[in-house]
Amino acid sequence: MTRCLAVLRLLVYLAIDTVHSSLVLAWDVLTPKDYSAIRILRYATRAESEWELLALSCAITMTPGTLTLDIADDRRTLLIHAMYAADPERLQAAIRERYETNILLLLRGRLP
Repeated sequence: MTRCLAVLRLLVYLAIDTVHSSLVLAWDVLTPKDYSAIRILRYATRAESEWELLALSCAITMTPGTLTLDIADDRRTLLIHAMYAADPERLQAAIRERYETNILLLLRGRLP
């Protein structure tokens, strides 16, 4: 049951974030003002397995405006390109809360 809820939450978050990010990106392209705040972030992950890293990297990359560039050799840090990261800490907290927690709950069957 816990895994089912994690899948549902993850899919809902991905859908909401994809629509929201697409609208923000479209607005930025269609208006003369540049709203982007481009940053390259180091994200310390709680993922331990290859599957967890893969799922988290894919979730980040699926959202328009963010892209996983690399996974560090220590397998604990992701390098993320974000187009709208005026507040990097807030973006990292959103990734942790919305994606990482649900992915780890789904793949491990328990909270990290």
